[in-house]
Amino acid sequence: MIAYWDEVETEDAEIMKFKNVNCKDCDLADEYWQLFSAFFTRKQRLLDSVKNVYYAHIDASDLQKGKDAFLEMEDIKNNVLKNEMLDQQIQAKIKQFKSSPVSTFFLFYQLFNHREFKNTKTVIKLW
Repeated sequence: MIAYWDEVETEDAEIMKFKNVNCKDCDLADEYWQLFSAFFTRKQRLLDSVKNVYYAHIDASDLQKGKDAFLEMEDIKNNVLKNEMLDQQIQAKIKQFKSSPVSTFFLFYQLFNHREFKNTKTVIKLW
């Protein structure tokens, strides 16, 4: 099993496809992971764009604007999974499939990603 996961990682597989199995939870998990995959693609494009701005300011010897662009890059990198669009998509999917254990997992996964441990107790009560 470990060799299989190593193979998946080295081939840069973004999404696991379980369509060949009769498993609704597996298909739902795939939908959630597609949301994350799209988020990482958007984030990388944004990061590349800000890097280009940063290098343009450095090339133009505008160090203050270069510093601002650098700080923006660092903010994008450090807020790994904090994104309003992703949060809205995840919340909509959770509401749509509220009784699914897969949705429960992703609810807590997002709480963990945001380090909102104090909200976990409230969410459990609402669930």
